[in-house]
Amino acid sequence: MRKSFLSTISVYVSTIVQIIFTFVASIYVIRYLSVADYGAYKLIASIMTFAAYFISFGLENTLGRFVPEYLSKGKYKNVNKLLLVLLFVRISAIFVFIGIVVLFKHPIFSFLNLPGVLMTWLGVICIFIFLEKTKSLFGTSLLASYLELYLDKINVIAVSIIRFILFLLVVYNNWGLGGLILSILVVDVVSFVYLLFLSIIKYRYNVQRYKPKIEKLEYKRINRFALFSFLAVSTGVFREIMIDNFVISHYLSASFVGLYSFAAILVGFLRQLNPISILRGVFNPLLVKRYYTANGDKNILIFFFEFFNKLFFFVSIPMFIGLGLLSKQIIILIYNPKYLQTLPIIYILLISYSIGFLSYTFTSIINVLEKNELFFYSGIFSIYNLVMDIILVAKYGIMGAAIATGSALVLQYFYYFYFTRKLTKINFVFPLKSLFKSLFNLLPMVAFLLFFKHFITNLALLIFAIFLAIFIYLIMSYINKLFSEKEREMINSAIGKKLWVF
Repeated sequence: MRKSFLSTISVYVSTIVQIIFTFVASIYVIRYLSVADYGAYKLIASIMTFAAYFISFGLENTLGRFVPEYLSKGKYKNVNKLLLVLLFVRISAIFVFIGIVVLFKHPIFSFLNLPGVLMTWLGVICIFIFLEKTKSLFGTSLLASYLELYLDKINVIAVSIIRFILFLLVVYNNWGLGGLILSILVVDVVSFVYLLFLSIIKYRYNVQRYKPKIEKLEYKRINRFALFSFLAVSTGVFREIMIDNFVISHYLSASFVGLYSFAAILVGFLRQLNPISILRGVFNPLLVKRYYTANGDKNILIFFFEFFNKLFFFVSIPMFIGLGLLSKQIIILIYNPKYLQTLPIIYILLISYSIGFLSYTFTSIINVLEKNELFFYSGIFSIYNLVMDIILVAKYGIMGAAIATGSALVLQYFYYFYFTRKLTKINFVFPLKSLFKSLFNLLPMVAFLLFFKHFITNLALLIFAIFLAIFIYLIMSYINKLFSEKEREMINSAIGKKLWVF
């Protein structure tokens, strides 16, 4: 229990630290690099993301599924066997991917219209891929299987802080895009060594506990699980921002990738703060426990569905509206006025995200009812995003990419809403009353921001406006409570004190 508690706390702490340092670092990077160099910088991230999908094979999920089982049964030899087999598969896949990229680098760069600077740094990018995708197995996934995720989160916190410090050094010494790339490489190598050291300790610990009898891996069972895990993940590949970036690079240039990436990153910070996403590691086991304790009572699922929606209305909707109202001032005072032209893109993404991210309200329910095929079939919207990108970017530029991605997210939400109701035969009703109550609570905050934003001329006033807007919203939410007494009791019970009064 102590390890579980430490892992849970570490998730929240590392998430907060990562968001803060990533946000501050992004300010320096965006202000420091030209739009074209920033576009090239984000294309490296897109290549990394595509590689992650290509070489996934569901290995992380497989390790996370079978290692805890083998540990509980005392099959330590199987743990080491599985780890070595999966590492062999992953490293082989990495070398195949790198081989394809290197062998066909010229046609790939030509087709995607990738900037020449990436060709110069292609070797380092390949090293990034190797480091990131091997340590995700013997690092994050393995430690999570041992209920020692807090050791990985220490790594995440350290990486966020060190990377930020190195970014500052790069900016101060004017080392350019190359300096940023090398600073990331240094941090990744240190992180890799740290996690490798921990995995070796685990491996040797297991060896000392080997049993004399032969332990065979259930390859058929493992392969089946890995295959479906891979299919569930791979269907989402074309729904990622990286696909937008590749299509934009193909039809336009790295400068337009930089503009679009800026808008996506700015709105993306709110995505990281989505409470349903952040807390899914808590909600999933909680919902499973409540559901089966109540002997499969469907009312439990309906209760949590309404609760998840209220939590999204309470936390995410105010952030989307607040960013929409202050995005111009944020760009001018925090980032760079040259990105003001991305305002229409930001507005489109904010509107679509405010609907699309409601899909997370179904995730835990789908998992509890073991209707995971819905995740696989949702891949149709990934294909839709790619097709619409190709059609709209060629005609409308980066505005087309925003419309493609935004509409895919919105359609995906309605897909989950319809088919979850149909397959589960549970009458989930969208809580319109709660939505209107939440919007009503937002009216004083919106009125204040509409009036005061014209007087925001420096960073201090911007910060003052944000905090005062939050205060106004919380006061209104306290007066006109969104959550029911039962929901407040559940939250306060988890906190341990009566702090949730909304």
